[in-house]
Amino acid sequence: MRAIIPPLANSWLVAVKDLSLAVAIGFPEVVSVFMQTSINQTGRAIEIISMVMGFYIVVSLIISYLLNRYNAHVQYKVR
Repeated sequence: MRAIIPPLANSWLVAVKDLSLAVAIGFPEVVSVFMQTSINQTGRAIEIISMVMGFYIVVSLIISYLLNRYNAHVQYKVR
């Protein structure tokens, strides 16, 4: 387990980043209902896009934090 934690953390973070890129490319299809409804009601596109970006940042930070904690837990203890 000690050897696979850093590559595993990296692959999970890459998957989250790729998902956010896929959302950016397929933006009209993926979030059109949410965005159109919100923009029509509030007229604030920048704030809504910032919320979506913030979601991906929070998910990336949570994954990174949890896997770093687990990595520190399974490392060899030097005495």
